[in-house]
Amino acid sequence: MRIQSFNYSIEGSFPKLRVRISQTLWPRLTGSLIWSAACGGVAYYSAASSGVRSAVVLAVSILLLAGGLVIANYSVQWNTLSLTEDVLGLRMVRLFTRTARVFPLSSVRHFGFGHYSHSGPVLKLDVDGTWFVLADGVREDDVGELLIRIKQSGYSFPETTAVAYKPPATPTFRTLS
Repeated sequence: MRIQSFNYSIEGSFPKLRVRISQTLWPRLTGSLIWSAACGGVAYYSAASSGVRSAVVLAVSILLLAGGLVIANYSVQWNTLSLTEDVLGLRMVRLFTRTARVFPLSSVRHFGFGHYSHSGPVLKLDVDGTWFVLADGVREDDVGELLIRIKQSGYSFPETTAVAYKPPATPTFRTLS
């Protein structure tokens, strides 16, 4: 029996199609919650003490606790794509955050398998050049199966010419502007 890299369900047919995609990265979630609990314990005990050393330990513990919670947030995700005649609705729900967006169908460039920077293979939605990662660490055959099921429901996402992934010979650096 083969385990899927992400879970999905498809409801309805186009023009009222709903695709639900979920993924829980259990080892990452468990590790980050244990990490956060340990950092919280250190912060709690250092808060009871006074002095510069305990203040530094408290600040570092709180920073590491927050980092663990951010990782936990990105370890669990539930995404819903709602397709109607001319609109794509995207709802992304994570452990602590929720986002909802609406796009015209004409601005969707690609939906499917891709390689995202350091994350590796992902299930992506490309809207006007902005990638929304719906699942991380996916297998290409699982994404292909999802695309076939969506096509059977009456909708085909725009297809782009696939270019084989080649890692860059030298590292590239992006700056925030």
